[in-house]
This record gives sequence, C-alpha cells and structure tokens, in this order.
Amino acid sequence: MKKVYLIALIMLLPMLVAAQNLGMQELKAAIGKPEIERIGVIGKGIAISDSDSSAFEIVKIGVVDVTVQFNNQTITRQAGILWVGQNKYTLKNSVIGNGTLSSEIYMNDTKIGSLDLVLVEKDGTDVWTGKMTLNSKDYNLYILEGQRKFERNEIKQKFQQFCQGNNTNCTQIAKGIGNRFCDKIDDPSCREKIGEFCEQNPTDQRCIAITKGFCQNNTDDARCRYVFKNMCAQNPNSEDCSNFCQGYPEKCNMTRQNTERIKEKLQQMQETREKMKNAINQRRGKGD
Repeated sequence: MKKVYLIALIMLLPMLVAAQNLGMQELKAAIGKPEIERIGVIGKGIAISDSDSSAFEIVKIGVVDVTVQFNNQTITRQAGILWVGQNKYTLKNSVIGNGTLSSEIYMNDTKIGSLDLVLVEKDGTDVWTGKMTLNSKDYNLYILEGQRKFERNEIKQKFQQFCQGNNTNCTQIAKGIGNRFCDKIDDPSCREKIGEFCEQNPTDQRCIAITKGFCQNNTDDARCRYVFKNMCAQNPNSEDCSNFCQGYPEKCNMTRQNTERIKEKLQQMQETREKMKNAINQRRGKGD
C-alpha cells in the first residue's frame, strides 16, 4: 500500500511544478501532507494462463486515490500498480465501482493489456476474480482482498469531511466531548475537535455511528467494506446496510448466486469497454 501511495504523490509533483513554476524541492515544502482519499483495491493472488492451467504467476495489486492541499486547493490523483511475478506495471484509467474494477495496464508509456475484476465472497473470504490480458496473453485472476481498517489519522480526516454536512451524529458528539465542548458544526475548529476526539476514541459508539454514516455512500472503499462486512451479514435489513447490501448481495446472505453476479458484471464491464473503444474510434475517424 505504501508503494501505491508514493506513486500517486510522485504523479502529482511534475504537474504542480509545471503549473506553479516551482523547483521540485520548493514544491515538496509547499504541499500539504498527502492523504488517502479512497482505497479501491488492494490484494494478492494468482494469475492462471487461460490456455495452460500449469502456467501461473503470483500477482499483487493496489489502486488508491490520494489528495494533497496546495495553494488552498485540494488536488486528487489516482495511482495503481500491478505486480505479475517479478514484473511491475502501472494501472491507468481505472474505473472503480461497487465490487468492480476495470484498468488498463501500462509498461512505461505503452499500453500492454487490461483487466476486469469483480469482488465476490467465497466461504467467507473476499476474492477479486476476473480476466486479464497482458502482452497478448489471457489470464484468469483470483486475488484475495487485503483487510484494511481506517487508521487513526484517516478517521480524523474523514470525520471532519463528513461533519461538514452538519450531520446529527456529529452534533451529538460535539455536545458530549467534555471540556472540548462545541456546538457549531459549521465552525472548522469545531469539526477539528470532533475529528481529534474520534481519532483518540475510535470505538466510541458516536464515532462508530459517524463511520457508518460516511461509509454508507462510500462502499467502493476497501476500508468501508471492512466496516460493513460482518455487521451487514448479521443485520442485512438494517438501514445502515441498505447501500452495501445492494452492491454486495452475497455478503448480506441474499439468495443470488455468486456465479450469476460474476458473469453479469464481467459482461457489463466488457460491453462498456467496447463502447468506449467505438466512441474513441469514431472521434478519430471524424478527425481524419
């Protein structure tokens, strides 16, 4: 994960240098601390040749969105890396959905393949499964999703963002933080105090409520999937679980078969990729 995080930061630096006419060292000093905005996919597994089941490679994958503060602006960049055996590739133009990932695979500036993945549950284990084309060879992918909780500094960051919307749970926490009392949620200093309180007390029920509130609309983040997985399996009809269970029915003990969901989502992803290719070719034809 740290490697993906650093790659995203490296991608940001040249763009800001060009835009602000600063030297690299000056720029590093000027930008704020990078923060992980979203963890789309992280895991390790195996790629099996479509034509020879005895030919396989160990694969590792990570796709994240990272933000930095610069000149009073929030700048976000996505980064993805893929290891196949000892070879490292860059994932670009990634589309992350609820339990889906489509990416193009690059070596330096040359596109050499693509992959489409769907997240399913098998005997209680989350697995990314799908297809990959790499250097004109086809593979079946099976990747165990890494279990990633919110870290304490990330809790503070997300809570400050979420409480900016004057959420009821944030108000309740503001009134219950003792000598750090505040009741104006629209005040940035108040939101900062709430974030600090939950950073130090992540198991407080009020802070857990804010976590659930944030994650309801961010189930494409691996950290939110970790929050909901066990809770929604036991309480699929809970209001907190509505979006999660809609996106991941098998995790909520719904009757739909995994195989049906895999086939349907992979087919949708392939159709979307073909439409994008056709649109690009049409624009190129008009340009000629």
